Amino acid sequence: MAVLAGGAVRPSRFRYWRQWLTAYLFIAPWLIFPLVFIAGAIVLAIYFSFTSYDLLSDPVWIGLENYKKAWSDQTFIHALRNVATYTTEEKICVSCKPSVWECRSEILTKFGSPPPPPPHGSLLFPLSLV
Repeated sequence: MAVLAGGAVRPSRFRYWRQWLTAYLFIAPWLIFPLVFIAGAIVLAIYFSFTSYDLLSDPVWIGLENYKKAWSDQTFIHALRNVATYTTEEKICVSCKPSVWECRSEILTKFGSPPPPPPHGSLLFPLSLV
């Protein structure tokens, strides 16, 4: 044990190491869960996107064919455009208007389309229960 200036005793390196080890053992479940179940799922999803896989047979590596097929499909392009449009509208509406329908009608009117009628309150009631 080393003695510091003023007579204080410096704790050993083993004690510091044991404290760090104890702390990491306590947070290990919180570190392992994201690595295994979140990062692992992302890696497997990326792997399966490059294969032809139907759950009954082994995956067959096909490379970028799935992506080529998706980009040539008009339904996919239309869905991607819808997601981009509504995401942009939502970001604009949240930042500038209290009512999403008010902002949406303003955006649609600005670009020449007629605004949609506001939804009936009873249709939105089940959404308020969530």
